[in-house]
Order: sequence, then structure tokens, then C-alpha cells
Amino acid sequence: MIEAAFRYSIAVSVTLVIAWPSYRTTLGNDRRFGLDRAIVLCLYAAALLMLPSTMLLPVPKAVFVFGKTGAHTVPSVINLTTLSIIWAVGVAVTSLLTVVEMSRIALIIAKARKETVGHRRVYVTSSRRVAPFSIGNAIVMNDADFSASCSRTIAHELGHVTHLHTIDLILVQSVAIFCWYNPAAWLFRRDLKNIHEFQADAYVLASGFDARDYQLFLIGRAAGMKWPGITNRLNSCDLGKRLNMMNTPDKRNRFHLLRYAAPAIGLSLAFAALCIPAIRTAVIPVRTVSNDSRRIERRLDLDIYVDGNQYPEEKINDIPVDRIKSITINKNDNRMEIETR
Repeated sequence: MIEAAFRYSIAVSVTLVIAWPSYRTTLGNDRRFGLDRAIVLCLYAAALLMLPSTMLLPVPKAVFVFGKTGAHTVPSVINLTTLSIIWAVGVAVTSLLTVVEMSRIALIIAKARKETVGHRRVYVTSSRRVAPFSIGNAIVMNDADFSASCSRTIAHELGHVTHLHTIDLILVQSVAIFCWYNPAAWLFRRDLKNIHEFQADAYVLASGFDARDYQLFLIGRAAGMKWPGITNRLNSCDLGKRLNMMNTPDKRNRFHLLRYAAPAIGLSLAFAALCIPAIRTAVIPVRTVSNDSRRIERRLDLDIYVDGNQYPEEKINDIPVDRIKSITINKNDNRMEIETR
């Protein structure tokens, strides 16, 4: 079970590693935040569905070596058992760290006093080290931010709440845990959180706040606390990028839409990579014959004949090894012929 999950994570990781550069180099600085967000989420969905798609292709067949002792498999070049255990330990550690941070967030919300601003409930904490953040429908800030910049902070966090950014964070954090060893999983997570901040900033400006005053407010917040990191946080994302996004007009030309073909090309390359025999062997178990028991453990997709007569595959393991005289595989006719003594 662990090995199968690890194989699946490899397939997801291969897709993310190939898809991330195709997105980052073409759409990473785009101002269509909603469309960029949708593309990133589609890339995640494609990464999760890539392995099931490749499994529709013919599965690699077993490799047999025949000798005096009977049929056996060539030893695998890569032993995934140890790697699977290491991967499982990493998943457990990353999951534990995530649970600890979520528990701390829940504790902050539970201890915070509740304030009502307009029709919105705000959780105010006395801890100055907590940056304003939102998770789900909850908006959290400390006393100082509530007193000094309540309206702008709430407007920003309300942008996250309105766009349902927490759902995205659950997805990307889950993939990051599952593929903790893959830098592309964390880079995609960072880029999606940046898009969230761009969307929230756009929401604030669309709400009627003066752009210059809001930018000065962000500059003042740049040196603020940066915890918690798993949530949508007011002072997350590089400030320079956010100011640039607000000040740079949206430039489009007739070739602009061609950039959106890059992620599709990246996914095509990922699919092609997963079809490479060496990679497919790593993510899809090859049908094998057991060395130790000399028993066929998985389906061979061959017609089986014993002494010239067709034989049920499910009963092949009932043939005593000492009775087998020879085994011949005819690739052209897709059949295995067993001669007994």
C-alpha cells in the first residue's frame, strides 16, 4: 500500500516538475489573476489525474530469464521499498507539522475576543506577533492592527474570504505533503499564494480604497510579523511584486493568448515523460514472476498452454515446479507453452 502511494506521488511529482516552468515563464507575471488561479488549479488536477490516464495505455510486461532452475525475473534496478519507507516518514513529519500549525491557529481563534465590524465577525487576539490572516470565513488580527488599520485590513482579508482561497490552500498543502520531496510542489504553493494576494489587493482597490494610501499601508506592514504561514496572510508575498501588479497596466497584444498554450504543452510533455519505459516501470508495477516461490504472482496477459492444451491461468500455480520440463514464450502468438515431464 505504501509503495503504491509512493509510485503515485512520483507520477504527480513528474507532472509538477515539468508543468511549473511552463507556467512560471509565461504566466507568472500575468495580471489576469482569476484566470491564472484557474490555470494553476487545472495543472494540479491534471497532475493528480496523469497516472490514471497513462494506465489506460498497455502496461509493461514481465521480463523472464530461463535456465535450469526454471523461470525467474531479472532483479529490479531500483528497489522502491526503502524509498517508500523514507517517503512515508517524510509524509508523516510534514503532516505532523501541518497539524501543529493548524492547532495553533485554532487555539488563537478560540482565545480571541469577537468583534463585529459591519456585518462581519472579526477575531481579535492580544498577541502582537500574529499577522492579520484569514482562514475559511474567519478573519483574525491583533489589537494593534484592529485599532490602527481595521478597515483596510478587513477589506484585504475579506478579499480572501470572498474568493474562497482557503479551499485552494487545503489542496496545495495536501499535495505538498504528499510530494514533500519535490521542490515544484512548494514552488506551485508559493505562486498560488501570491495570486491570492494579488486578488485580495485588487479586491481592496475595487472596494473604493485609495491606491496610494493602500500601498503606503502595505509598505508599513512589510516589516510586520509573518506567522502563521499556512493561511492567507496580509503581509505574505513579496511586497515589490504586489506594488508592481497594482501600478503596472495590463498589457495585451495579439500574441497574448498564445502564452496560455504553454501549460498545455507542459502537460503534454509530462504525459510523454510518464510514457517513457524507465519512468513507467517506476510508477506502474511490472508484471513479474516470483523468484522465491517460482509462482506467477500477477496476470501475464498470455494464453497458457500445458502440453499442447490450453490451460486456465488461475490454475497455473497448481503445477508442481519439479514437473515443469520447459517453458517457452511465443511473442508473436502471445502465448506461453509449458511442457511437463
